[in-house]
Amino acid sequence: MRASGWIMRIPGTLLLAAAALKTWGLGVDPVGQMGLFSTPEVQMAVILFEVFLGLWLWSGMNPIGSWLAALATFTGFFGISLYLGLIGQTSYGCFGRVQTSP
Repeated sequence: MRASGWIMRIPGTLLLAAAALKTWGLGVDPVGQMGLFSTPEVQMAVILFEVFLGLWLWSGMNPIGSWLAALATFTGFFGISLYLGLIGQTSYGCFGRVQTSP
């Protein structure tokens, strides 16, 4: 496998780990109920999307498309984290029960 294939597996692994940790922490409300991002429906949609994108990155199919999707996803995550940090949310639950700072 080319080096670029291994490089694409790093964000894929991160997305799959985040989805697993979010799934593990679903019943505990890792985030204070604040707006749209903390609803169970949105959290479930994010988990499913992270699994889909993580597996896509791992598969190596359509590498340019998966790279662009990953870039857009991580940019979106950055924007959401920045927004929640600015309004005072201490953690936005991107890794489930594991507390991280935005």
